[in-house]
Amino acid sequence: MAKVIYSFKVWLFRRQFRLTVREESGLRDICVFAVRLYLKAWLTAPLTAAAPKSDLELMKALAAYPNRVIRKAARAKLAKHLWYLSEDLVGLALFDRAVPFATKALMVSAMEVEADGSEDDRQIPRAQVEFASVIGKTVVDFATANSRRIFERLNLPSGFLDVAPEEWEDREDQESCGDGPVPARGK
Repeated sequence: MAKVIYSFKVWLFRRQFRLTVREESGLRDICVFAVRLYLKAWLTAPLTAAAPKSDLELMKALAAYPNRVIRKAARAKLAKHLWYLSEDLVGLALFDRAVPFATKALMVSAMEVEADGSEDDRQIPRAQVEFASVIGKTVVDFATANSRRIFERLNLPSGFLDVAPEEWEDREDQESCGDGPVPARGK
C-alpha cells in the first residue's frame, strides 16, 4: 500500500516533477488500477471469512480489466497469493455473511464428495486457477472433500454442516465456532 500512496502523491504533484509522457501515462494507469480494483481488495484483506469470495471477485475484475499491461502484471502477482481459494481454505467462505445460503449449501454438497486421497496433507497448496476460465466460477467450484479439513485443523465442530445453512445460526455447535458460519443477510 505504501507504493500506491506514493504513486498517488507523485500523481498529485506531477507538474512539479519532470516526468516523461510515458512515465506520466504509466503513473496514471497505476493510480487508476489502484482506485478501480486494488483498494477494495486491500481494505477487505483483513476479513478472513470473506477472503475466498473477495479473491475470486478480484480475479474476475482483473480478467475483465481493460489495460492489458496492468492486467498481465497483476495476474502474475496475484497468482502467487491464492491460498484462500485452495481446497483447504475455501471453506472459510461458509463463515462469510455475504455468501448466500444456496451457495453455502452447494459448498457443503461439494465437500461431501469423496476425496481420492492423493493430496499431501502437510501443506496448504495454492489454488491452481486458470484466469481465462475464472469468469464463470464461484467459490463452490473450489470446494472439495478436503475443504472439511479446516474444521479438523482448527478443532472446530462441523456437525452444523449436516443441516441447512438457514438453521446454522441457532445451533450450539455452530456457536462454538465463535463468529463462525453465519447466515447471509437477506438471502
